[in-house]
Amino acid sequence: MMKVLYLTNPLRCGTGGDRRSFEVLRRISSQGIEPVIVVDEFVYRKMKQDGNLQLSAKQKIYSLKRPNVIYNQLFKTFSRAALDYYSIAKTAKQIAQIAKQEKVDLIVSHHEKIDFLLEAYHAAKQCTLPWTCIFQSFLFPPYASMPWRRLNASRKAYLFALYGPLYAQVLKAMQSTTMLAVSSSIEVDMKRYFSGWRGRMIVLHPGVAVQNQRIQAAEPSKERVDAVFFSRLVPEKGIYDLPEIATLLVNEKTDLRFLVLGKFDSLGMKANYENLVKNHNLSKNLVYGGYLEGEALFSVVKAAKVMVYPSLHDAFPLVVLESLAAGTPVVAYDVPAIRLNFPADLVRTVPVGDYKLMAIEAQKIIADKHLREALSQKALAFASDFSWNHVVEAERKAYDDVLGVKLH
Repeated sequence: MMKVLYLTNPLRCGTGGDRRSFEVLRRISSQGIEPVIVVDEFVYRKMKQDGNLQLSAKQKIYSLKRPNVIYNQLFKTFSRAALDYYSIAKTAKQIAQIAKQEKVDLIVSHHEKIDFLLEAYHAAKQCTLPWTCIFQSFLFPPYASMPWRRLNASRKAYLFALYGPLYAQVLKAMQSTTMLAVSSSIEVDMKRYFSGWRGRMIVLHPGVAVQNQRIQAAEPSKERVDAVFFSRLVPEKGIYDLPEIATLLVNEKTDLRFLVLGKFDSLGMKANYENLVKNHNLSKNLVYGGYLEGEALFSVVKAAKVMVYPSLHDAFPLVVLESLAAGTPVVAYDVPAIRLNFPADLVRTVPVGDYKLMAIEAQKIIADKHLREALSQKALAFASDFSWNHVVEAERKAYDDVLGVKLH
């Protein structure tokens, strides 16, 4: 039996990464792993509220309260940076104490967040233990221009000066072990944004999965849904692109019913999105249906003729795999996460930002029943190969590789 300390957010209704961690930790004991689960205090409260504190038959769970500081109203960014540096050092010490007390064999950060990654690294150094981090998404440098947030030169320089030393630690940490990733697109993006990175990364196959039986058991909703989008409702997932695409679809089909599902990350994002919908006169066509999960969600997705997914950045999007498992065709932007993980004849792709072509591809599927049925059969066959048991087996096998790498 191997004892592994996990620094994680195993939330059933969280992000894709949170959901993956939840599914893996539910099954990891079947692979001879005794998990020691370390979560933040607020995550612990959420797990307790959802009745998910007991993930594994043999587990221990620790709740950590992270350090805090009083923000200076004039220097919020400086204060945030100070908190990051201080919190990482302080929390790593707490994690090291737990690792020593539990006599673990390996420390795993189940998320690629800077604080999680560095806390796992520094805790491992203090205990002289092997460690790794599972990249479930790509970690953008703070000074990188992103499709949804452009930064001027002075702002880039400012952020580099503030957080550069922290990212230097990240690069050093990643070179000290074998990193794990759920998608080959993560390594592509890593080399793109960190040109000096020469670390070792194992891509897990499969890296993610879906609950195929649960999805298949759901009955399609009787409500008419021409198109659907479901995800975290944030700019990088393309929520501000949806009104542009929907406008073009409405030009071809005036009674279009396009359903948007999920949670907005902030009230500001929700207000921005609602203003775009209003300005495009789409209140009757582009309908926000709130947050759904489980059978209620899959029922709507099964009823949809197409999933429109204009995400600007991803690793291995669970929502796309869930759509395919529901037999719903997908049209998406041609980003590495889509191109490298899904067959070209299965998920239709268009250049990033090409609203017109995305609308054309989506309309083809909406209007052609025979095309939908052909794509649906291919989708069901593809998704059937993705099992959470296989994900856990792949992750457990990768641990053996990590244990052969000494920390330096």
